[in-house]
Amino acid sequence: MIAEAYHHFGDNQNDVYFVGVAPSDDSLSVDGWRETYDVDFPVIHWFTEGSTAQMICEDYGVNMFSTAVLIAPNHKILIDNIWPITSGQNLIDELEDAMATIGVAESNENIFNIYPNPASDYVKINSDVNFVKEVNIFDMTGRCIKSTIINDANTTINIEDLNQGVYFININGKVEKLIVE
Repeated sequence: MIAEAYHHFGDNQNDVYFVGVAPSDDSLSVDGWRETYDVDFPVIHWFTEGSTAQMICEDYGVNMFSTAVLIAPNHKILIDNIWPITSGQNLIDELEDAMATIGVAESNENIFNIYPNPASDYVKINSDVNFVKEVNIFDMTGRCIKSTIINDANTTINIEDLNQGVYFININGKVEKLIVE
């Protein structure tokens, strides 16, 4: 059922990201689950490097039991418990309904352009608004790995120190996916 929704929303390549929390599993259990259900989204478990499932759940206020949670780009939890999931279509409908409630309101706030994306050495951030902006880059586990304050409407941030992968860049509460090649 989750695999159907995962594929429907673009296999973590679009605006909806699936991350599993499996507090009692280890890497082998997670790999087996991925193979069984044909999904390849990150799973946080007790042995996740640099963090634990418990810390992630505490940071977001999410309970450590089977559920689906929808977190908005501003880190607000829109749905804190979709369970039981009766079908893949049920999960898709629940997520789409909740996302529709934030679409218009968030599109008018914090308008920034981030490019190039994908990037390898740097990203440029430009905005029509010239004010202090807090920029945080998070890895897929939600850990902040780079943070800076910028004071200019057009800024370049060096990302050469980041490994290849998918990250989230948060600028004054607006979150966008950043792919590092």
